[in-house]
Amino acid sequence: MMKSRLLAMFMMLSTCATARAVDSLAVPRDAADVLNRYCAGCHGETKQKGRVRLDALGAMSDELRLDLLGRVQEQLHFAQMPPEEEKQPTPAQRKLLSDWVRGQVTRLGGSDLRDKLRYPDYGNNVDHDKLFSGEIKDKAFTPARRWLVSPQLFHARVVDAFKLEGRERENFRRGFFGVTNPFVLPEHSGVRDYDNTALDGGHLLVMLTNADWISSKQIWAARVKAGEIKADAFENPKDRWYPKIAQPAFEAIILKKTPPTEAEIAAAVQTQFDCVLQRPADDAELKRYVALTRSAIELAGNTEGLRQMLAAVLLESEFLYRLELGAGETDEYGRRMLSPREASYAIAYALGDRGPDAALIKAAGEGRLNSKEDYKREVTRLLADEDHFRGPIDASLGDKINVHITSHPKIARFFREFFGYTAALKVFKDIPRSGGYYQNPDRGHTGTPGWLINEADELVLWCVDRDQNVFETLLTTDQFFVYHNMDGEAGQKLIAQWKHIYDTLKDTPWKSAPEEVMGKHLEILSAARVIDGRDKELWK
Repeated sequence: MMKSRLLAMFMMLSTCATARAVDSLAVPRDAADVLNRYCAGCHGETKQKGRVRLDALGAMSDELRLDLLGRVQEQLHFAQMPPEEEKQPTPAQRKLLSDWVRGQVTRLGGSDLRDKLRYPDYGNNVDHDKLFSGEIKDKAFTPARRWLVSPQLFHARVVDAFKLEGRERENFRRGFFGVTNPFVLPEHSGVRDYDNTALDGGHLLVMLTNADWISSKQIWAARVKAGEIKADAFENPKDRWYPKIAQPAFEAIILKKTPPTEAEIAAAVQTQFDCVLQRPADDAELKRYVALTRSAIELAGNTEGLRQMLAAVLLESEFLYRLELGAGETDEYGRRMLSPREASYAIAYALGDRGPDAALIKAAGEGRLNSKEDYKREVTRLLADEDHFRGPIDASLGDKINVHITSHPKIARFFREFFGYTAALKVFKDIPRSGGYYQNPDRGHTGTPGWLINEADELVLWCVDRDQNVFETLLTTDQFFVYHNMDGEAGQKLIAQWKHIYDTLKDTPWKSAPEEVMGKHLEILSAARVIDGRDKELWK
């Protein structure tokens, strides 16, 4: 009786008093049949398992209806309802009902479940039976996409805008005084960087300030040379850096007493595109930016007009996105290869925190980056390169732990994120437990938790270098790298001294009467440099 009442409710919505809600819930007969057969028994008028009642949808507000249908959508997609012990709808019936529910959720302004499923959090919800059954015949592909750069890649792009290399690049591995990184990845373990986030107003507001600072620094040296400012004319005494040489194309405009020519403006535009986007401007972009620069120079003069163009290029969305859109013809499966330039960046960003090196750029330009064999050649070469990607594993932790430098920081950072062991900074227990003595035992300013993270990095890198059962070893090994600041022989001697001290003092009242214990055992404690025997107040 109840089932037929539920079916009747769905089929007769058009006669209800709330016409707007009724029209939105017009259920096709076949979808209503599925609801009646598989849902009515547990979610109707007389029984509401999980406090879910489907026969009352027509009387709900849009907000409540959206919430309920959103939950129904997830239950249907993951086949969690009906319960395993109940009769199950066929795949076709489940799809039929799912499509109707998704349509209603979309109409009410809800998010599409398919967008949510793109997040790594839902990776384990893939149907493994279907995945490994062999029934899926589609060829593997990645959708065309553009995604926001990571904090590390953003920093590298700012450094590249100044064309810094070598020691000068190293000096800014923790960032610039006047640049705020607009991207913050979540702290949780696991995959943190993926293509679901888009630019928003907050990012753009930060970039307005960043663009002003970067563009001003790009022309600082030229302004000094032109006599517009003095080399030490800094508004902020904490921000006293500028590149010692400005790009020649920028300098040419600033040093000129008359308006620049069309060719000089075009050269400046192309230079900024190379600095910021690592590519030349196309014809349409060049025409637009030349006109913008000309207009800005007429209004504000050579220097400020040029700077306005530099800042505008820094606000191009491409500066903040990494692009993988594909180029050329599609293959017989509808797939399209990345362009050689896109492939060069995809390879570089997969392995490190900066763009492609000169050899990779050359390979892309010469048509040697168009096949799997080409990719393998370049990936293998870059993995063996000890210098191009060298840097801190995560400079964002630099104020908390000693920055750990390695040849391929992104590989090590993957394991930090996967295992989450940087959480030691937050959960370390030995500082209060030891009365503060383990905060800084001859380990520099970083403290014990920071060194534990560095030591875990060493174990990870050792396992990766050996390349034998890496995950199995990391999950089961009882070995660990331990910080030491002396050679092996001296270290073993010191360890033996400490063991002797422990065996000697473990049964003494060392905690309640420290001065008395230290006084009696002054000789062995002094020999091991636990205390300074010349100190009159030994208990301190």
